[in-house]
Amino acid sequence: NDPVAKYKSIIPDGSIFTYSYWGGDCIAKWVGSELWIGAVKYINKNGTDGLQILKLRPNEVEKLFANKITTCLWDNRDENTRVEFVGDDKKKPDLLFDKKYRMYFKSKSVIKAIHAISSKRNESVAYTPQLPTAKKIRCDSICFLVGCHGNVLCCDGNNQPRCSNQNRLAWEAMHLIDEGRDRYCIQSQKNKCYLSTQQDGSVTFDAKSKENNAIWFIEEKGSNHFFVNSQTNYALQARPNGDVFAVNTNRAAWEAWTLEYKGNDPVAKYKSIIPDGSIFTYSYWGGDCIAKWVGSELWIGAVKYINKNGTDGLQILKLRPNEVEKLFANKITTCLWDNRDENTRVEFVGDDKKKPDLLFDKKYRMYFKSKSVIKAIHAISSKRNESVAYTPQLPTAKKIRCDSICFLVGCHGNVLCCDGNNQPRCSNQNRLAWEAMHLIDEGRDRYCIQSQKNKCYLSTQQDGSVTFDAKSKENNAIWFIEEKGSNHFFVNSQTNYALQARPNGDVFAVNTNRAAWEAWTLEYKGNDPVAKY
Repeated sequence: NDPVAKYKSIIPDGSIFTYSYWGGDCIAKWVGSELWIGAVKYINKNGTDGLQILKLRPNEVEKLFANKITTCLWDNRDENTRVEFVGDDKKKPDLLFDKKYRMYFKSKSVIKAIHAISSKRNESVAYTPQLPTAKKIRCDSICFLVGCHGNVLCCDGNNQPRCSNQNRLAWEAMHLIDEGRDRYCIQSQKNKCYLSTQQDGSVTFDAKSKENNAIWFIEEKGSNHFFVNSQTNYALQARPNGDVFAVNTNRAAWEAWTLEYKGNDPVAKYKSIIPDGSIFTYSYWGGDCIAKWVGSELWIGAVKYINKNGTDGLQILKLRPNEVEKLFANKITTCLWDNRDENTRVEFVGDDKKKPDLLFDKKYRMYFKSKSVIKAIHAISSKRNESVAYTPQLPTAKKIRCDSICFLVGCHGNVLCCDGNNQPRCSNQNRLAWEAMHLIDEGRDRYCIQSQKNKCYLSTQQDGSVTFDAKSKENNAIWFIEEKGSNHFFVNSQTNYALQARPNGDVFAVNTNRAAWEAWTLEYKGNDPVAKY
Protein backbone atom coordinates (compact mmCIF):
# COMPACT_ATOMS: atom_id res chain seq x y z
CA ASN A 1 0.00 0.00 0.00
CA ASP A 2 0.89 3.62 -0.32
CA PRO A 3 2.62 4.53 2.99
CA VAL A 4 1.28 8.09 2.93
CA ALA A 5 -2.28 7.42 1.67
CA LYS A 6 -3.88 8.51 4.96
CA TYR A 7 -2.36 11.99 4.62
CA LYS A 8 -3.66 12.64 1.12
CA SER A 9 -7.09 13.63 2.42
CA ILE A 10 -5.59 16.38 4.60
CA ILE A 11 -3.74 18.03 1.69
CA PRO A 12 -5.39 16.56 -1.43
CA ASP A 13 -4.12 17.08 -4.98
CA GLY A 14 -4.78 20.62 -6.10
CA SER A 15 -4.90 22.16 -2.62
CA ILE A 16 -3.86 25.80 -2.72
CA PHE A 17 -1.42 27.53 -0.37
CA THR A 18 -0.40 31.18 -0.46
CA TYR A 19 3.22 32.30 -0.03
CA SER A 20 4.08 35.96 -0.55
CA TYR A 21 7.77 35.32 -1.34
CA TRP A 22 6.68 33.23 -4.35
CA GLY A 23 4.10 35.72 -5.56
CA GLY A 24 0.91 34.20 -4.13
CA ASP A 25 -0.85 30.93 -4.98
CA CYS A 26 1.03 27.62 -4.72
CA ILE A 27 -0.46 24.25 -5.71
CA ALA A 28 0.06 20.91 -3.92
CA LYS A 29 0.51 17.68 -5.87
CA TRP A 30 1.22 14.10 -4.76
CA VAL A 31 3.83 12.53 -7.05
CA GLY A 32 3.77 8.89 -6.03
CA SER A 33 4.37 9.12 -2.28
CA GLU A 34 6.15 12.47 -2.48
CA LEU A 35 4.42 15.79 -1.73
CA TRP A 36 5.34 18.67 -4.05
CA ILE A 37 4.15 22.27 -3.59
CA GLY A 38 5.03 24.79 -6.31
CA ALA A 39 4.26 28.40 -7.20
CA VAL A 40 1.47 28.34 -9.80
CA LYS A 41 2.75 31.18 -11.99
CA TYR A 42 6.35 29.95 -11.97
CA ILE A 43 5.81 26.23 -12.60
CA ASN A 44 3.26 26.87 -15.36
CA LYS A 45 5.97 28.76 -17.22
CA ASN A 46 9.16 26.95 -16.22
CA GLY A 47 8.16 23.45 -15.08
CA THR A 48 9.00 21.68 -11.83
CA ASP A 49 12.78 21.23 -12.17
CA GLY A 50 13.71 24.80 -11.26
CA LEU A 51 12.90 27.29 -8.51
CA GLN A 52 9.79 28.09 -6.42
CA ILE A 53 8.95 24.48 -5.56
CA LEU A 54 9.47 22.26 -2.53
CA LYS A 55 9.50 18.46 -2.50
CA LEU A 56 9.08 16.09 0.45
CA ARG A 57 10.04 12.43 0.18
CA PRO A 58 7.84 9.80 1.95
CA ASN A 59 9.92 9.65 5.15
CA GLU A 60 9.85 13.45 5.33
CA VAL A 61 6.06 13.45 4.80
CA GLU A 62 5.64 11.03 7.72
CA LYS A 63 7.75 13.21 10.03
CA LEU A 64 5.79 16.30 8.96
CA PHE A 65 2.41 14.73 9.74
CA ALA A 66 3.79 13.42 13.05
CA ASN A 67 4.26 17.13 13.95
CA LYS A 68 8.04 16.84 13.89
CA ILE A 69 10.50 19.22 12.26
CA THR A 70 11.80 17.62 9.06
CA THR A 71 13.59 18.78 5.90
CA CYS A 72 12.54 19.19 2.27
CA LEU A 73 14.17 19.81 -1.10
CA TRP A 74 13.81 23.55 -1.77
CA ASP A 75 14.17 25.06 -5.25
CA ASN A 76 15.63 21.70 -6.45
CA ARG A 77 18.92 22.62 -4.85
CA ASP A 78 18.77 22.79 -1.02
CA GLU A 79 18.09 19.46 0.74
CA ASN A 80 18.29 20.98 4.23
CA THR A 81 15.41 23.47 4.40
CA ARG A 82 13.60 22.77 7.68
CA VAL A 83 9.81 22.54 7.56
CA GLU A 84 7.08 21.95 10.17
CA PHE A 85 3.32 22.32 10.63
CA VAL A 86 1.95 25.23 12.60
CA GLY A 87 -1.57 25.17 13.99
CA ASP A 88 -3.98 22.23 13.62
CA ASP A 89 -2.65 20.05 10.79
CA LYS A 90 -6.13 18.57 10.10
CA LYS A 91 -7.99 21.85 9.61
CA LYS A 92 -5.46 24.49 8.59
CA PRO A 93 -2.11 22.91 7.74
CA ASP A 94 0.06 26.03 7.46
CA LEU A 95 3.77 25.31 6.90
CA LEU A 96 6.68 27.06 8.57
CA PHE A 97 10.15 27.05 6.98
CA ASP A 98 13.37 27.55 8.94
CA LYS A 99 11.24 28.82 11.85
CA LYS A 100 10.42 32.13 10.16
CA TYR A 101 8.79 31.85 6.70
CA ARG A 102 5.10 30.88 6.78
CA MET A 103 3.12 29.35 3.89
CA TYR A 104 -0.61 29.70 4.53
CA PHE A 105 -3.10 26.97 3.65
CA LYS A 106 -5.87 28.49 1.53
CA SER A 107 -8.21 25.94 -0.02
CA LYS A 108 -8.91 22.26 -0.61
CA SER A 109 -11.04 22.92 -3.70
CA VAL A 110 -9.23 20.33 -5.74
CA ILE A 111 -11.15 20.22 -9.02
CA LYS A 112 -11.67 23.96 -9.29
CA ALA A 113 -8.05 24.68 -8.49
CA ILE A 114 -6.70 22.23 -11.05
CA HIS A 115 -9.15 23.44 -13.72
CA ALA A 116 -8.29 27.05 -13.03
CA ILE A 117 -4.61 26.32 -13.49
CA SER A 118 -5.27 24.35 -16.67
CA SER A 119 -7.28 27.21 -18.17
CA LYS A 120 -4.60 29.69 -17.18
CA ARG A 121 -2.04 27.53 -18.91
CA ASN A 122 -4.07 27.37 -22.09
CA GLU A 123 -4.81 31.08 -22.10
CA SER A 124 -1.57 32.65 -20.99
CA VAL A 125 1.32 30.28 -21.63
CA ALA A 126 2.80 30.01 -25.11
CA TYR A 127 5.90 28.19 -23.93
CA THR A 128 8.42 26.80 -26.39
CA PRO A 129 11.42 25.10 -24.78
CA GLN A 130 14.55 26.26 -26.53
CA LEU A 131 18.22 26.88 -25.99
CA PRO A 132 18.31 29.86 -23.62
CA THR A 133 19.69 33.22 -24.60
CA ALA A 134 23.34 33.66 -23.73
CA LYS A 135 23.87 34.40 -20.07
CA LYS A 136 25.51 37.65 -19.19
CA ILE A 137 27.88 35.75 -16.93
CA ARG A 138 31.22 34.83 -18.44
CA CYS A 139 32.36 31.56 -16.96
CA ASP A 140 35.78 31.48 -15.28
CA SER A 141 36.18 35.24 -15.70
CA ILE A 142 37.91 38.06 -13.83
CA CYS A 143 35.49 40.85 -12.97
CA PHE A 144 34.51 43.53 -10.47
CA LEU A 145 31.33 43.03 -8.40
CA VAL A 146 29.60 46.40 -8.08
CA GLY A 147 26.89 46.89 -5.42
CA CYS A 148 23.76 49.04 -5.77
CA HIS A 149 25.54 52.03 -4.17
CA GLY A 150 28.23 52.02 -6.88
CA ASN A 151 30.96 50.59 -4.64
CA VAL A 152 33.14 47.60 -5.53
CA LEU A 153 33.43 44.39 -3.51
CA CYS A 154 36.99 43.76 -2.29
CA CYS A 155 38.93 41.87 0.38
CA ASP A 156 40.46 44.00 3.16
CA GLY A 157 43.61 43.32 5.19
CA ASN A 158 41.68 41.08 7.63
CA ASN A 159 40.23 38.84 4.89
CA GLN A 160 36.84 40.54 5.36
CA PRO A 161 34.70 41.59 2.38
CA ARG A 162 34.09 45.34 2.08
CA CYS A 163 32.09 47.40 -0.40
CA SER A 164 32.98 50.99 0.53
CA ASN A 165 34.81 52.58 -2.43
CA GLN A 166 34.72 52.73 -6.22
CA ASN A 167 38.34 51.72 -6.87
CA ARG A 168 39.00 49.13 -9.54
CA LEU A 169 42.56 48.07 -8.77
CA ALA A 170 43.79 44.66 -9.93
CA TRP A 171 43.74 43.15 -6.41
CA GLU A 172 40.10 44.22 -5.96
CA ALA A 173 38.89 42.04 -8.85
CA MET A 174 37.15 38.70 -8.31
CA HIS A 175 37.55 35.43 -10.18
CA LEU A 176 34.15 33.83 -10.88
CA ILE A 177 34.98 30.12 -11.03
CA ASP A 178 32.33 27.96 -12.70
CA GLU A 179 31.68 24.87 -10.56
CA GLY A 180 29.09 23.35 -12.85
CA ARG A 181 25.91 24.79 -14.31
CA ASP A 182 24.90 27.94 -12.41
CA ARG A 183 27.15 27.26 -9.37
CA TYR A 184 30.18 29.47 -8.83
CA CYS A 185 32.98 30.25 -6.40
CA ILE A 186 34.02 33.87 -5.83
CA GLN A 187 37.81 34.06 -5.42
CA SER A 188 39.55 37.24 -4.30
CA GLN A 189 42.52 38.26 -6.45
CA LYS A 190 44.16 39.63 -3.28
CA ASN A 191 44.52 36.52 -1.11
CA LYS A 192 43.28 33.82 -3.55
CA CYS A 193 40.70 32.62 -0.99
CA TYR A 194 37.00 31.99 -1.63
CA LEU A 195 34.06 33.99 -0.30
CA SER A 196 32.16 31.84 2.22
CA THR A 197 29.32 32.41 4.66
CA GLN A 198 27.99 31.08 7.96
CA GLN A 199 24.45 30.54 9.24
CA ASP A 200 24.62 33.85 11.18
CA GLY A 201 25.02 35.72 7.88
CA SER A 202 28.67 36.68 8.26
CA VAL A 203 30.88 36.36 5.17
CA THR A 204 34.67 36.13 4.88
CA PHE A 205 37.42 35.62 2.31
CA ASP A 206 39.18 32.83 4.22
CA ALA A 207 37.99 29.57 2.57
CA LYS A 208 40.93 27.80 0.92
CA SER A 209 38.82 25.00 -0.53
CA LYS A 210 35.49 24.95 -2.36
CA GLU A 211 33.23 23.85 0.47
CA ASN A 212 29.43 24.07 0.26
CA ASN A 213 29.38 27.40 2.08
CA ALA A 214 31.73 28.82 -0.58
CA ILE A 215 29.46 27.82 -3.50
CA TRP A 216 27.03 30.43 -4.85
CA PHE A 217 24.13 30.21 -7.29
CA ILE A 218 23.80 33.24 -9.56
CA GLU A 219 20.32 34.45 -10.48
CA GLU A 220 19.98 37.07 -13.22
CA LYS A 221 17.33 39.75 -13.51
CA GLY A 222 18.05 42.23 -16.29
CA SER A 223 21.54 43.60 -15.67
CA ASN A 224 21.41 42.66 -11.97
CA HIS A 225 22.84 39.47 -10.47
CA PHE A 226 21.92 37.90 -7.14
CA PHE A 227 24.49 35.64 -5.43
CA VAL A 228 22.66 32.99 -3.36
CA ASN A 229 24.68 30.73 -1.08
CA SER A 230 24.09 27.02 -1.76
CA GLN A 231 24.24 26.09 1.94
CA THR A 232 22.27 28.86 3.67
CA ASN A 233 20.15 29.91 0.65
CA TYR A 234 20.77 33.56 1.69
CA ALA A 235 21.60 36.30 -0.81
CA LEU A 236 24.83 38.34 -0.69
CA GLN A 237 24.13 41.98 0.14
CA ALA A 238 26.12 45.25 0.34
CA ARG A 239 24.94 47.80 2.89
CA PRO A 240 25.33 51.60 2.56
CA ASN A 241 28.11 51.64 5.22
CA GLY A 242 30.20 49.13 3.21
CA ASP A 243 29.43 46.05 5.32
CA VAL A 244 28.75 42.81 3.42
CA PHE A 245 26.45 40.04 4.69
CA ALA A 246 24.35 37.09 3.46
CA VAL A 247 21.59 37.21 6.03
CA ASN A 248 18.21 36.85 4.27
CA THR A 249 16.46 35.60 1.14
CA ASN A 250 15.54 39.04 -0.25
CA ARG A 251 16.15 39.89 -3.91
CA ALA A 252 16.02 43.68 -3.46
CA ALA A 253 18.37 46.64 -4.08
CA TRP A 254 21.01 45.77 -1.47
CA GLU A 255 21.27 42.22 -2.85
CA ALA A 256 21.67 43.33 -6.49
CA TRP A 257 25.13 43.28 -8.08
CA THR A 258 26.38 44.19 -11.54
CA LEU A 259 29.43 42.57 -13.15
CA GLU A 260 32.16 44.56 -14.87
CA TYR A 261 34.49 42.26 -16.76
CA LYS A 262 38.22 42.70 -16.77
CA GLY A 263 39.61 41.58 -20.14
CA ASN A 264 37.96 39.78 -23.06
CA ASP A 265 35.83 36.69 -23.51
CA PRO A 266 38.36 33.79 -23.34
CA VAL A 267 36.63 31.82 -26.10
CA ALA A 268 35.61 34.67 -28.45
CA LYS A 269 38.06 33.57 -31.16
CA TYR A 270 36.38 30.16 -31.46
CA LYS A 271 32.84 31.47 -31.96
CA SER A 272 33.41 32.06 -35.68
CA ILE A 273 34.36 28.40 -36.25
CA ILE A 274 31.13 27.05 -34.73
CA PRO A 275 28.79 30.06 -34.67
CA ASP A 276 25.40 30.10 -32.93
CA GLY A 277 22.89 27.99 -34.85
CA SER A 278 25.45 25.71 -36.54
CA ILE A 279 23.95 22.33 -37.32
CA PHE A 280 25.53 18.92 -36.62
CA THR A 281 24.02 15.54 -37.41
CA TYR A 282 24.17 12.62 -34.98
CA SER A 283 22.27 9.42 -35.82
CA TYR A 284 22.02 8.23 -32.19
CA TRP A 285 20.05 11.41 -31.37
CA GLY A 286 17.79 11.17 -34.40
CA GLY A 287 19.53 13.59 -36.77
CA ASP A 288 19.96 17.36 -36.55
CA CYS A 289 21.62 18.95 -33.50
CA ILE A 290 21.99 22.71 -32.96
CA ALA A 291 25.00 24.50 -31.43
CA LYS A 292 24.59 27.47 -29.09
CA TRP A 293 27.08 29.57 -27.12
CA VAL A 294 25.72 30.17 -23.61
CA GLY A 295 28.12 32.76 -22.22
CA SER A 296 31.50 31.09 -22.77
CA GLU A 297 30.08 27.56 -22.77
CA LEU A 298 29.33 25.59 -25.95
CA TRP A 299 26.09 23.59 -25.90
CA ILE A 300 24.99 21.19 -28.67
CA GLY A 301 21.54 19.60 -28.38
CA ALA A 302 19.24 17.37 -30.45
CA VAL A 303 16.69 19.65 -32.14
CA LYS A 304 13.64 17.37 -31.79
CA TYR A 305 14.35 16.46 -28.18
CA ILE A 306 15.20 19.90 -26.78
CA ASN A 307 12.24 21.52 -28.55
CA LYS A 308 9.98 19.20 -26.58
CA ASN A 309 11.84 18.71 -23.28
CA GLY A 310 14.19 21.69 -22.85
CA THR A 311 17.94 21.71 -22.18
CA ASP A 312 18.06 20.21 -18.66
CA GLY A 313 17.51 16.60 -19.72
CA LEU A 314 18.98 14.17 -22.25
CA GLN A 315 20.40 14.51 -25.79
CA ILE A 316 22.56 17.54 -25.07
CA LEU A 317 26.27 18.07 -24.42
CA LYS A 318 27.83 21.06 -22.66
CA LEU A 319 31.47 22.19 -22.71
CA ARG A 320 32.83 24.62 -20.13
CA PRO A 321 35.34 27.31 -21.25
CA ASN A 322 38.48 25.38 -20.24
CA GLU A 323 37.08 22.33 -22.10
CA VAL A 324 36.36 24.49 -25.16
CA GLU A 325 39.95 25.72 -25.19
CA LYS A 326 41.33 22.17 -24.97
CA LEU A 327 38.99 21.07 -27.77
CA PHE A 328 40.13 23.84 -30.13
CA ALA A 329 43.77 23.08 -29.22
CA ASN A 330 43.11 19.61 -30.73
CA LYS A 331 43.40 17.89 -27.36
CA ILE A 332 41.09 15.24 -25.94
CA THR A 333 38.90 16.85 -23.28
CA THR A 334 35.62 16.02 -21.48
CA CYS A 335 32.08 17.39 -21.65
CA LEU A 336 28.85 17.11 -19.70
CA TRP A 337 26.70 14.54 -21.52
CA ASP A 338 22.92 14.29 -20.98
CA ASN A 339 23.27 16.58 -17.93
CA ARG A 340 24.57 13.66 -15.89
CA ASP A 341 27.96 12.37 -17.10
CA GLU A 342 30.88 14.80 -16.64
CA ASN A 343 33.47 12.37 -18.05
CA THR A 344 32.45 11.84 -21.69
CA ARG A 345 35.63 12.29 -23.75
CA VAL A 346 35.40 14.49 -26.83
CA GLU A 347 37.87 15.55 -29.55
CA PHE A 348 37.94 17.07 -33.04
CA VAL A 349 38.51 14.82 -36.04
CA GLY A 350 39.53 16.24 -39.40
CA ASP A 351 40.19 19.93 -40.06
CA ASP A 352 38.65 21.88 -37.16
CA LYS A 353 38.41 25.12 -39.20
CA LYS A 354 36.44 23.73 -42.16
CA LYS A 355 34.62 20.63 -40.98
CA PRO A 356 34.78 20.37 -37.18
CA ASP A 357 33.37 16.85 -36.67
CA LEU A 358 33.33 15.66 -33.06
CA LEU A 359 34.32 12.21 -31.81
CA PHE A 360 33.08 10.92 -28.44
CA ASP A 361 34.84 8.20 -26.44
CA LYS A 362 36.86 7.38 -29.59
CA LYS A 363 33.88 5.71 -31.33
CA TYR A 364 30.78 7.93 -31.73
CA ARG A 365 31.05 10.59 -34.43
CA MET A 366 28.92 13.75 -34.69
CA TYR A 367 29.16 15.21 -38.19
CA PHE A 368 29.34 18.97 -38.80
CA LYS A 369 26.64 19.88 -41.33
CA SER A 370 26.14 23.62 -41.75
CA LYS A 371 27.04 27.09 -40.50
CA SER A 372 23.86 28.62 -41.95
CA VAL A 373 22.99 30.32 -38.68
CA ILE A 374 19.91 32.38 -39.55
CA LYS A 375 18.25 29.78 -41.75
CA ALA A 376 18.88 27.03 -39.23
CA ILE A 377 17.43 29.00 -36.33
CA HIS A 378 14.40 30.08 -38.38
CA ALA A 379 13.75 26.53 -39.52
CA ILE A 380 13.83 25.30 -35.95
CA SER A 381 11.58 28.13 -34.78
CA SER A 382 8.95 27.25 -37.38
CA LYS A 383 9.15 23.57 -36.46
CA ARG A 384 8.60 24.50 -32.83
CA ASN A 385 5.54 26.58 -33.62
CA GLU A 386 4.03 23.88 -35.80
CA SER A 387 4.69 20.72 -33.85
CA VAL A 388 5.17 21.50 -30.16
CA ALA A 389 2.21 22.05 -27.85
CA TYR A 390 4.09 21.70 -24.58
CA THR A 391 2.55 22.51 -21.20
CA PRO A 392 4.88 22.05 -18.20
CA GLN A 393 3.02 20.27 -15.43
CA LEU A 394 3.53 18.13 -12.39
CA PRO A 395 4.47 14.63 -13.62
CA THR A 396 2.47 11.49 -12.98
CA ALA A 397 3.66 9.09 -10.31
CA LYS A 398 6.56 6.77 -11.20
CA LYS A 399 5.96 3.04 -11.24
CA ILE A 400 9.15 2.38 -9.25
CA ARG A 401 8.74 1.63 -5.56
CA CYS A 402 11.55 3.29 -3.66
CA ASP A 403 13.72 1.09 -1.42
CA SER A 404 11.96 -2.09 -2.54
CA ILE A 405 12.85 -5.79 -2.85
CA CYS A 406 12.18 -7.07 -6.37
CA PHE A 407 13.29 -9.38 -9.17
CA LEU A 408 14.85 -7.86 -12.32
CA VAL A 409 13.56 -9.82 -15.31
CA GLY A 410 15.34 -9.51 -18.67
CA CYS A 411 13.72 -9.57 -22.11
CA HIS A 412 14.28 -13.36 -22.40
CA GLY A 413 12.27 -14.03 -19.23
CA ASN A 414 15.30 -14.83 -17.08
CA VAL A 415 16.00 -13.27 -13.68
CA LEU A 416 19.12 -11.31 -12.72
CA CYS A 417 21.03 -12.92 -9.85
CA CYS A 418 24.51 -13.04 -8.29
CA ASP A 419 26.48 -16.27 -8.83
CA GLY A 420 29.10 -17.84 -6.57
CA ASN A 421 31.87 -15.63 -8.04
CA ASN A 422 29.98 -12.36 -7.40
CA GLN A 423 29.21 -12.15 -11.13
CA PRO A 424 25.75 -11.15 -12.39
CA ARG A 425 23.94 -13.83 -14.39
CA CYS A 426 20.57 -13.87 -16.15
CA SER A 427 20.21 -17.49 -17.27
CA ASN A 428 17.19 -18.99 -15.44
CA GLN A 429 13.68 -18.11 -14.32
CA ASN A 430 14.10 -18.98 -10.63
CA ARG A 431 12.76 -16.53 -8.10
CA LEU A 432 14.44 -17.70 -4.91
CA ALA A 433 14.89 -15.25 -2.03
CA TRP A 434 18.65 -14.84 -2.58
CA GLU A 435 18.06 -13.97 -6.26
CA ALA A 436 16.08 -10.84 -5.38
CA MET A 437 17.53 -7.31 -5.58
CA HIS A 438 17.14 -4.37 -3.25
CA LEU A 439 16.54 -1.11 -5.20
CA ILE A 440 17.93 1.57 -2.89
CA ASP A 441 16.79 5.12 -3.66
CA GLU A 442 19.79 7.48 -3.62
CA GLY A 443 17.81 10.62 -4.40
CA ARG A 444 15.73 11.73 -7.40
CA ASP A 445 15.96 8.95 -10.02
CA ARG A 446 19.32 7.54 -8.83
CA TYR A 447 19.42 3.99 -7.39
CA CYS A 448 21.79 1.30 -6.15
CA ILE A 449 21.09 -2.37 -6.97
CA GLN A 450 22.02 -4.57 -3.99
CA SER A 451 22.11 -8.37 -4.26
CA GLN A 452 20.25 -10.18 -1.48
CA LYS A 453 22.87 -12.93 -1.72
CA ASN A 454 26.11 -11.12 -0.80
CA LYS A 455 24.70 -7.66 0.10
CA CYS A 456 27.08 -6.00 -2.41
CA TYR A 457 26.13 -3.43 -5.05
CA LEU A 458 26.09 -3.91 -8.81
CA SER A 459 28.90 -1.82 -10.33
CA THR A 460 30.45 -1.48 -13.77
CA GLN A 461 33.78 -0.55 -15.40
CA GLN A 462 34.59 1.38 -18.59
CA ASP A 463 35.10 -1.91 -20.49
CA GLY A 464 31.42 -2.81 -19.89
CA SER A 465 32.00 -5.56 -17.32
CA VAL A 466 29.65 -5.64 -14.31
CA THR A 467 30.11 -7.30 -10.91
CA PHE A 468 28.40 -7.63 -7.54
CA ASP A 469 31.49 -6.73 -5.50
CA ALA A 470 31.05 -3.04 -4.57
CA LYS A 471 30.70 -2.68 -0.80
CA SER A 472 30.07 1.08 -0.92
CA LYS A 473 27.90 3.29 -3.11
CA GLU A 474 30.56 4.62 -5.46
CA ASN A 475 29.69 6.44 -8.71
CA ASN A 476 30.05 3.27 -10.77
CA ALA A 477 27.44 1.60 -8.51
CA ILE A 478 24.81 4.35 -9.04
CA TRP A 479 22.20 3.79 -11.75
CA PHE A 480 19.61 6.09 -13.32
CA ILE A 481 16.31 4.35 -14.12
CA GLU A 482 14.47 5.35 -17.29
CA GLU A 483 10.90 4.11 -17.76
CA LYS A 484 9.18 3.31 -21.04
CA GLY A 485 5.81 1.63 -20.56
CA SER A 486 6.42 -1.43 -18.39
CA ASN A 487 10.13 -1.55 -19.32
CA HIS A 488 12.94 -0.05 -17.26
CA PHE A 489 16.43 0.84 -18.47
CA PHE A 490 19.26 0.96 -15.91
CA VAL A 491 21.86 3.52 -17.03
CA ASN A 492 25.14 3.77 -15.10
CA SER A 493 25.87 7.27 -13.81
CA GLN A 494 29.61 6.99 -14.49
CA THR A 495 29.84 5.27 -17.88
CA ASN A 496 26.36 6.26 -19.16
CA TYR A 497 25.99 2.71 -20.51
CA ALA A 498 22.77 0.68 -20.13
CA LEU A 499 22.60 -2.67 -18.32
CA GLN A 500 21.84 -5.49 -20.74
CA ALA A 501 21.08 -9.24 -20.51
CA ARG A 502 22.24 -11.39 -23.42
CA PRO A 503 20.54 -14.63 -24.59
CA ASN A 504 23.39 -16.76 -23.14
CA GLY A 505 22.89 -15.26 -19.67
CA ASP A 506 25.85 -12.87 -19.70
CA VAL A 507 25.25 -9.40 -18.27
CA PHE A 508 27.11 -6.26 -19.44
CA ALA A 509 26.77 -2.47 -19.55
CA VAL A 510 28.63 -1.83 -22.78
CA ASN A 511 26.64 0.65 -24.91
CA THR A 512 24.00 3.39 -24.86
CA ASN A 513 21.25 1.39 -26.60
CA ARG A 514 17.70 1.32 -25.26
CA ALA A 515 16.63 -1.83 -27.12
CA ALA A 516 15.31 -5.30 -26.19
CA TRP A 517 18.43 -6.61 -24.44
CA GLU A 518 18.58 -3.48 -22.27
CA ALA A 519 14.90 -3.63 -21.20
CA TRP A 520 14.02 -4.98 -17.72
CA THR A 521 10.73 -5.47 -15.92
CA LEU A 522 10.39 -5.30 -12.14
CA GLU A 523 8.52 -7.94 -10.14
CA TYR A 524 8.09 -6.87 -6.55
CA LYS A 525 8.63 -9.44 -3.80
CA GLY A 526 5.95 -9.51 -1.14
CA ASN A 527 4.27 -6.47 0.28
CA ASP A 528 5.43 -2.94 0.71
CA PRO A 529 7.94 -3.08 3.65
CA VAL A 530 6.64 0.22 5.06
CA ALA A 531 2.90 -0.43 4.60
CA LYS A 532 2.32 -0.64 8.36
CA TYR A 533 3.50 2.96 8.74
